[in-house]
Amino acid sequence: MSDAARASDSLDALRDAWLAVWPEASTVFSRFTRLRSPIFCLTKADEEREGLVGSFAMIRLLDLSVVISLRQVRERKLERFAREILAHEVGHHVHAPGNLRDQARLLARVRFGLGANLHKHAPMVANLYADLLLNDRLARSAGLDMAGVYAALKVPDPDPLWTFYMRTYERLWGLRTGTLGREELPASIELDADLAARIVRIFRSRWLEGAPSFARIVREYLLKAEVEQKAPQLGGWLDTTLVDGGDEIPDGLVE
Repeated sequence: MSDAARASDSLDALRDAWLAVWPEASTVFSRFTRLRSPIFCLTKADEEREGLVGSFAMIRLLDLSVVISLRQVRERKLERFAREILAHEVGHHVHAPGNLRDQARLLARVRFGLGANLHKHAPMVANLYADLLLNDRLARSAGLDMAGVYAALKVPDPDPLWTFYMRTYERLWGLRTGTLGREELPASIELDADLAARIVRIFRSRWLEGAPSFARIVREYLLKAEVEQKAPQLGGWLDTTLVDGGDEIPDGLVE
């Protein structure tokens, strides 16, 4: 058997394993959730066809399709996190943002917090905020190993934004500094991470209200990156199609 054939068989087996987890993962947030089975991409061509760009997983809010690149899952050694990743994607439909209307409201609030000169970053910041809300709920209420996912995605030399973001998760989950990001941090990042964690907890059930405050924290990191002419360094899991130039919000949905 050729290497290509063995790789294909391996991905087929991985697809079967993840499909077996889907019924449980899709109902972590609510037992009433009803979504079609995920679309599993085995090749780069599959990913391009489905519009999966800059991430190994996403949910398309327009048609509520969960799309997973098993090729990237294997490359990133995420095979054992099927329940975590699938439940997270479903959470974007069930909890945050939930639908295109609330996504539009979220983007509007994030733009307000960022200021006019940083509006182009609003989709990314909205996704980072929504992911914090979802992952904290999945870790604390459902007992899922969301920290394990980010440990597997650990960036070797993270920039200040990603360092702040990972430290926020460490604060939320009581993890030792350096578990997900850098071990040595400036006091400013510690303070920002503490504030972001408080925003996530305080506004967990009315998350739209907390979006501008989170965006104001991120704003300073984006301004610094622009001065240094550096693109934000992210961990490869930006999973709503509005983040990377995908589906635009239909007219009339923004308040």
